Amino acid sequence: MAEQTSQEGRFQTLLSWATTNGAQLHPNIEISQDPATGAGFTVKAEPPGLQVSSGETVVTCPMPITLSYLNALSNPPPGFRQEPEEARFPSEFLSGAPPHVIGRFFLVKQYLLGRDSFWWPYIQALPQPDLPSEWLIPPFWPEADAAYLNGTNLEVSIHEIRTTLGAEYEEATKLLAGWPGADEYTPDLYHWAYAIYTSRSFMPTLVVPDITAKDHATGIDWDSFSILLPLFDIGNHDMTALTSWKTDREAQSCELLTFNVKPYTSGCQVFNNYGVKTNAKLLLAYGFTLEETPTLQNDYVHVRKRVVHDPSAAGPLPPAPEYLFSLRPMMDPRSYVGGVSQHAYRDLGPRLFPAFRHIQASMVLDILEQILNNNAAFRDPEIPTTEDYLRKVLVADLSRDKAAVLQIILATVQQKALQELDKLDENEPMPSEDEELSQNQLLALNFRNQCRSVLHNVMDSIQESTEDDRFISIMGPE
Repeated sequence: MAEQTSQEGRFQTLLSWATTNGAQLHPNIEISQDPATGAGFTVKAEPPGLQVSSGETVVTCPMPITLSYLNALSNPPPGFRQEPEEARFPSEFLSGAPPHVIGRFFLVKQYLLGRDSFWWPYIQALPQPDLPSEWLIPPFWPEADAAYLNGTNLEVSIHEIRTTLGAEYEEATKLLAGWPGADEYTPDLYHWAYAIYTSRSFMPTLVVPDITAKDHATGIDWDSFSILLPLFDIGNHDMTALTSWKTDREAQSCELLTFNVKPYTSGCQVFNNYGVKTNAKLLLAYGFTLEETPTLQNDYVHVRKRVVHDPSAAGPLPPAPEYLFSLRPMMDPRSYVGGVSQHAYRDLGPRLFPAFRHIQASMVLDILEQILNNNAAFRDPEIPTTEDYLRKVLVADLSRDKAAVLQIILATVQQKALQELDKLDENEPMPSEDEELSQNQLLALNFRNQCRSVLHNVMDSIQESTEDDRFISIMGPE
């Protein structure tokens, strides 16, 4: 009970500070603790009958209380809080470090200032650096825990994040060398700041009013950093929630509006929607996954395309394209992420060839384009575009002379699924019977088991396709 009271006090401090400085929370909403999702917005239970209806504003955050790279600048855009000159980072740091790195260091600075920071009421309500269980996401798990994700598609992502953060921190601390207190900016605090921004921040282009005018006036690259919105970020994520973020130029604020068909009633949690995210993305950025329910499944395997680097190309490598394998058919109503990715092909649903039910269509398109580029004999003048060709492939509407196209696609997908299964098998954890697993390890085991189920379903659907009448017709008699 004392811990709960302490948590309530932290959020009451945040609410009081935010509203004193111009933020607003819907009068029927309070901040409450949920055992599964933590702090969130909930419709008050008393007096009975309270609700929040479609079109109403849940929370409003004014720009002067936001926290980001902008606050570290010597001349931030109008409406954003400015630090006193004597407290600013050295000019070498501000001109030499990337904006997103400066933003993280600025958050660490405000944490180190404690109660002397304007943002202390906000920061004290965040997961705290000295309580790593509150914020440790997979890139920062102990090695014994992170090893349980080896062989999954998160293994590479974790390595990339660790490598990038290490290089960023090393370069940033060089720029801060000799600055008073520079040694207080530890790697652990930088990791904490990364976790806070990753799990709670917003892209300025979505939440800052009148971004075009500001861009012309300041020359700031608004896509190069993210921004923290105190109080606004309390809302937990539900990818099925109907919401909108509305900016107000005159008030210099951002509002969260709900557009759910049914009103939120007493005791109900009011959600924000941060976009479609698979369990792999949720685990990497937030440290949790969503269990399957009768209305939602969120288990997918991210498949990276192997890209051959051109040694003559200048600049950093572009990110490799990613495609999805799904536990349930992509067009199953429960597969929300899959449905979004397959929206352009929803009309094909009833006729979709079994092999492609669990596969993102863009992956099939990629393989098809490679086939057509490498073999002109498979092109068809009667099919005007590659997109039209794809739609025929997805329903196995091909002539016998194009049978090899379908065979190559199925073999390529099957090979990729087998490769992913092999990686899981080769890296399978082998805990002893009497070994007590950590929460991270249990979470990782469940995640890898779901990955395995996804891949088996892809393999099964390919096998089912070989027994489909369309496949038999295209292949012809033995």
